[in-house]
Amino acid sequence: MEGGCICRQVRYRLTGAPLIVHACHCTWCQRETGTVHAVNALYEADRVQHIGAEPERRIMRERLRAV
Repeated sequence: MEGGCICRQVRYRLTGAPLIVHACHCTWCQRETGTVHAVNALYEADRVQHIGAEPERRIMRERLRAV
């Protein structure tokens, strides 16, 4: 599967099946998606290939707080 950011600068290719897929209903995911939940898939790093610009890596302090 291939995907990326809406800006089209960051693109990726996923291989194989995800380790887990789940729907999250936390307020952060609701705010990010504009819906009642977000569907997330967890892949091992070696199954993710960046095919566009390398994404900027940031630590989101607000996400690290206990909910």
